[in-house]
Amino acid sequence: MIIDQPWFPRILRPSRYLGNEINMISKDPEDVEVSIALAFPDVYEVGMSHLGLKLLYNLLNRERWIYAERVFCPWIDLEDKLKGHNIPLCSLESKRRIHEFDIVGFSLQHELCYTNILTMLSLSDIPFFSDQRDEGYPLIIAGGPVCFNPEPVSRFFDLIVIGDGEEALLEICRRIREAKKAGKRDKNALLQTLGDIPGIYVPSLAQGKVKKAVVPDIDAYPYPEAQIVPFTELVHDRLCIEIFRGCGRGCRFCQAGFIYRPVRERSPHSIIEKVINGLKKTGYEEISLLSLSSGDYSCIDALLVKLMDIVSDKRVAISLPSLRIDSMSSVLIDQIKRVRKTGFTLAPEAGNEHLRKIINKGISDDDIFAMARMVYDSGWNLIKLYFMVGLPHEGMEDVRDIARLSKEILKYSKRRKRGKNRLNVSIATFVPKSHTPFMWEPQISIEEARERISLVRNELRRSPVRIKWNQPELSWLEGVFSRGDSSLSEVIVSAWKLGARFDSWGDRFKKEVWDRAFEENDIDPDSDLRRRGLDEPLPWDHIDSGIDKAFLLRELEKSNKAVLTERCRDKCNNCGVCSKDLSPLLWKGESLNDITIGNRSKHSKYVEIIKKYRIIYTKIDIARFLSQLEMSRAIIRALRRANISLDYSKGFHPMPKISFSQALPVGIESEHEVMDIQVKGELDPSDAKRRINKELPRGIRILSMYEVPFKSKIIPRESHYVIIVRDGILKEEPFRRFDSRDAFYIRKGDRDIDIKKIIKSIYMESSDRINIIIKHGPGGGIRISELARYVFDIFDIKDTDVIKIIKMRQVI
Repeated sequence: MIIDQPWFPRILRPSRYLGNEINMISKDPEDVEVSIALAFPDVYEVGMSHLGLKLLYNLLNRERWIYAERVFCPWIDLEDKLKGHNIPLCSLESKRRIHEFDIVGFSLQHELCYTNILTMLSLSDIPFFSDQRDEGYPLIIAGGPVCFNPEPVSRFFDLIVIGDGEEALLEICRRIREAKKAGKRDKNALLQTLGDIPGIYVPSLAQGKVKKAVVPDIDAYPYPEAQIVPFTELVHDRLCIEIFRGCGRGCRFCQAGFIYRPVRERSPHSIIEKVINGLKKTGYEEISLLSLSSGDYSCIDALLVKLMDIVSDKRVAISLPSLRIDSMSSVLIDQIKRVRKTGFTLAPEAGNEHLRKIINKGISDDDIFAMARMVYDSGWNLIKLYFMVGLPHEGMEDVRDIARLSKEILKYSKRRKRGKNRLNVSIATFVPKSHTPFMWEPQISIEEARERISLVRNELRRSPVRIKWNQPELSWLEGVFSRGDSSLSEVIVSAWKLGARFDSWGDRFKKEVWDRAFEENDIDPDSDLRRRGLDEPLPWDHIDSGIDKAFLLRELEKSNKAVLTERCRDKCNNCGVCSKDLSPLLWKGESLNDITIGNRSKHSKYVEIIKKYRIIYTKIDIARFLSQLEMSRAIIRALRRANISLDYSKGFHPMPKISFSQALPVGIESEHEVMDIQVKGELDPSDAKRRINKELPRGIRILSMYEVPFKSKIIPRESHYVIIVRDGILKEEPFRRFDSRDAFYIRKGDRDIDIKKIIKSIYMESSDRINIIIKHGPGGGIRISELARYVFDIFDIKDTDVIKIIKMRQVI
């Protein structure tokens, strides 16, 4: 395993690759009939933030005969190590080679992840192209929103799931199970069978139109309450609850608003149940109510009031990451801020009302100003605005209006007497997408995008507005893949061979690599960015999103006239997606009064008793690879799951009152770490220790817990370490030389340090063990990881000879 490699502690964020998180599902691979690797072509902290992965992981693993495991794209440093040491890519759960699975299912959330697919296949010793793989390889499949134009990557995959993946993926597993039982091994025959499943596109078959798979009622499928609690901080590190799927707004630039139709709401009772159970099983301190426009949920105000009544006493915040300006209310804002103020982003998209009508975003400047006033007045001191440049019919005055609108909001913020209010502006380049009314429109060039972004920057250069923007080069490549065809597969391979990796990460993107890849394959990328003829065949014409092309053409014509279309919650616009078996599912007028909260703490007029407890615990095994921040987060969430009533700080962002002894470097174990926690009320240390230990991850265990005086502090005086090395390499002579010297100076930064004053004692216990006691003083010392390097030099020890460093004891 890679964690046994001597170089593993030195890679970036080793916690990404550990597995063994809380709520990870473990099965014996020998006891299941179908195995699937859920592959996410980005790093762990991005992939684990994705709701679809959580849904499919939970759904598939409910079946005893299926084992769904996870695998993510390793970062550059680990990719190099795996290649250099000929180590294959393995799953997080069973540590099996990806090559050994029945299915490898990639989740494709954006077009700039394509080279990472090739990295993962290469590290798994799997050929890139479907026609190069026979029955000896796993079935390589894909799903996700970019699959609504699958052609640029279609040659890599045996089949592609179009639309909702829940039932389609289960049915794929069922048919593979049947084929295995019947001893049918022929790949082409299997693909013929799988191609009959609704929503399945098999690129090697002539299927005609492939209609997307749709789940009519999302409550019909089990929702993951025991979501995996990661060690690594995620991009979206919170309990995720999908409150509805689809969107009826019809913003003409937004692909998700069309391909995920119709709107299907989860029942409020179901949402509340999942929040309560999810918090118990995860210990998260924040909930995210997910959808494409969460403020549009039919009873959002009543739901938020009920949820906050349930979770506010537990110091749990609620965020709604997708809020439209015209869906926010004072009730909604008041509820969000009850625990702590999560971020507030407003998305005008365009700088004036006329352009917003063109894109079917029917909000006025006055609506935006009123919402900004409400947000600032409610105590927020930062608002983020999101705009696009390059929208259809946009002129330079429209671009200037982005700055004008921002300045108006900033003027108002300065009139608020609530400290220093801030305004951030984010700008992206518009990318036309398939299955939208703007799929025929051209995309502006890199140079035009730079010019428009520069115009906004210049207009705001003397203002305190902070501006961020997406690199136009990234939008350029996204646009090529968004509307390109299957000829781009070879370009992706060429770019990967030239070193393209993690293209969505701006600092990793190399445009010169892509320029060369297009040139090698004699393809003009800008041809995919041009305006398309209304009767021109399009690469995605064989994919049926359920939306009639005639409807999209009507919407395009309305955009040319700046005419708004009502949202389909209010009026059916005959887009074509609904039928007798499929229609919007809304929960209007739902009463939440019959939901009892239960076990809420009663606020007393008396001051609560606060106690402090000291905890001695271990940090061994895989926990040694956690950073101090990762370990503290894991412990805090374990305390929450164990229902320990932590005391919190006051203010804008309340934090639990917990203190730790000196941070331990990544890779070093400890049999004796110390922390203090402050709790509300009395608790039985023996019972609390038992409850907390049940919730702690592998390698962290409480050894003792006892009350200490409230003003006591953790002040380490000395630490006892053991360094374990390969047997037989230690010699006594270097120890004698070290002991004989009065001083032993080393250079640390710009000063010399006498380590004889830091090392209380050092001796060779056996031929493979060094015992060392380090003194801690008020003037600061030296980390054991730094000191160990000097010790290795003194005693002629190589890094590769060191097996383990363990802190055995800490004297407080």
